[in-house]
Amino acid sequence: MCALLKEYNFHLRNDDGTGSSGIWYIYREEDQNIKKLKDEFGKKKYEKLDIRFIKKLDVDLMELVPRRCAIVLDDQELEMTRSKSLQAMLHSAGSVYAHHKELWIFVLCQSVSVLKKNHKLHSAVSQSTHLLFFRNLLEGKSVCRYLSNLSIKLKGSLSLTDVYERYVQTKLYSYLLLLVSPRLSSSKALSNILLNADGPLLRFDDSDSEST
Repeated sequence: MCALLKEYNFHLRNDDGTGSSGIWYIYREEDQNIKKLKDEFGKKKYEKLDIRFIKKLDVDLMELVPRRCAIVLDDQELEMTRSKSLQAMLHSAGSVYAHHKELWIFVLCQSVSVLKKNHKLHSAVSQSTHLLFFRNLLEGKSVCRYLSNLSIKLKGSLSLTDVYERYVQTKLYSYLLLLVSPRLSSSKALSNILLNADGPLLRFDDSDSEST
C-alpha cells in the first residue's frame, strides 16, 4: 500500500485525466508502514494534497471526505464487522459515494473470510472494481476456492488458481491484481504494476481475445 500511494499521481487518475485531491488514511495502530507514509507525505511536494492520518473510523466519513480523494481503511475489518452503522457506511461508500464523489476506496483486510457471501462485509467485495490478493500461506486454499469461481479468461490453459499458486504463493510480497469493473470490456489479471517494481508488468488475462 505504501508503494502504491507513493505512485498516486500515476495510478489514481480519473478517465478525464484528473488526479487525486488527497489521501485520507484510517488506521488502528501506528506501525512502521504508517510511520513511513507519514514521513513520505509530510514532504513539501505533497503540500497541496489533503493528507490526513486518522486513528478512528467515523460513520460520517463519506460525507466529510472531499471529492476525488483516496481513502484507505487499514485493519478496520473487526471494528466494521461489529458495527451495523459502519457496515451501512461501507455499503453506501461502494454503491453511492465512490461514484458521485469520484473516490478511490481501499479496504485492507487481514483475513480472507470477507470473501464468503455470508460475511457482514462481503458487499465491499461484490462492489469492488479491483481485487488484490497477496501471498497467504495460512489461507491460500480459501483464496483459491474463491478464485476458481471467477470467470476471467486467461492465456492458454492457465487458471486464476494456477497464477495464484505459481506466481504469488511462491514469492514474498508478490500479488495478483484483478480488474473487475463492469465498465471494462473484459476483466484483467495483472501483477508487478508498480513503476519501481523489479521486472516487467505481468499480464495473465487473454488480451488477444479482445476486439480492437
